[in-house]
Amino acid sequence: MARSKKKPVSRSRVAALLVIVVLVAAAGAGIVRIYGSRLPELRSKSQALEAQIQQTEKQNDALRSDLEHQGDQDFIQGLARDDLGLASDGERIFYDVNN
Repeated sequence: MARSKKKPVSRSRVAALLVIVVLVAAAGAGIVRIYGSRLPELRSKSQALEAQIQQTEKQNDALRSDLEHQGDQDFIQGLARDDLGLASDGERIFYDVNN
C-alpha cells in the first residue's frame, strides 16, 4: 500500500489566505460599524410602528363592533347623540362648560 505524501503548504499560499482573512474581517467590521450605529434608530422606529399597529387594531375592533350593531336602532341613536350631538323630539341638550 502506497502512502501519499502531503505537499507542504507554500508561504505564498498562506500569505494570500491571511490577506483574504484580514480583508474579510475589515469589511465585516465596517458593515457592523455602519449598521450598528443605526440600530437604536431602527429599534425606535420599530417600537413606533408597533404602537401604530396596536392603535390601528383597536380602531379596527371598534369598527367591527359598530358593524355588528348596524341594524340596532338604540345603538344608532346612541351614536347620533354622542358623536353628532343630536337629540330626539322634546329633548334638550345641556353642555357642561366647566370642563
